[in-house]
Amino acid sequence: SGAKKVHLMAHSMGNRGLLRALQNITQEVKLNNASIQFGHIILAAPDLDVDVFRAAKESYTSLSESTTIYTSSTDIPVSLSRRLHEYPRLGIVPPITVEDGINTIQVNNFSIFNLGHGYFSEAEALLHDIFDLVRHGASPDNRQRPKKKNTEDGKSYWLIDT
Repeated sequence: SGAKKVHLMAHSMGNRGLLRALQNITQEVKLNNASIQFGHIILAAPDLDVDVFRAAKESYTSLSESTTIYTSSTDIPVSLSRRLHEYPRLGIVPPITVEDGINTIQVNNFSIFNLGHGYFSEAEALLHDIFDLVRHGASPDNRQRPKKKNTEDGKSYWLIDT
């Protein structure tokens, strides 16, 4: 196609398929001593087990320029998934999941009238942030909307109020 960069974005349970695809690509790259580099990987409202994500973190960091998680406290479907699976999900806070080499952005104050699950495609502040990421490759520290926060153990994440 002549594309210079390919960015990947998955929403909700689509993050499970993306994770498996990235794990397979990582395995092929290692077996064939090859190189592949995607642009930015965006995990929007990921309905993904936190420990499964942590175990596969290398697939995200080794295959992309950056990986960004957008998570929320008002995402009803991911919250219900957390209850169903009885385990933390990447796309719902608390707790906030912060991993080295991955940018985590918590989205606040989004209306729950649409179940709070489509915030990544409807909140103007978030769309602007995704544009800055994909178009300019700017880190969260250098984008207009995210405000830096720290976890209790001093790890950085960002907050966007919609």
